Amino acid sequence: MNSNLKHGELSLVITTESNYDNAKKLARSLISKKLASCISFVQINSVYYWSNEIIEESEVQVNIKVSSSLVEKLFDALKEIHSYQLPQFICLNASVSEEYFQWCSKNI
Repeated sequence: MNSNLKHGELSLVITTESNYDNAKKLARSLISKKLASCISFVQINSVYYWSNEIIEESEVQVNIKVSSSLVEKLFDALKEIHSYQLPQFICLNASVSEEYFQWCSKNI
C-alpha cells in the first residue's frame, strides 16, 4: 500500500435507521456532538429475523466516519439516541489518505 495512507486511525461505523428523517436526525446529532466527521446514507432493503418473524423492509444504511479513538463514545451515543431498540453497530478499521484523514481530524 501507499505510504501516504493512514492505517487504523479512522473507523467506518455502519448502522441502519428506519427512514431518511431518522437517519438525518441521527447524523445531525452525532455531527453536532463532534462524534463523526462525515455521515452518509443510502436506501436499502433488508431481510432479518426479529421476534420470531422474518422481516422484510426498507431501511436507510448509515455510514459514519469517525476517529478510531471516539468509537466507544459513538457507540454509547448511538445506544441513547438511535430509534431502534437494538441498533446495528458494525465498526471497520479504515486506511485512508493522509489528506482525508487531516480533513476528518479538523471536523471532529
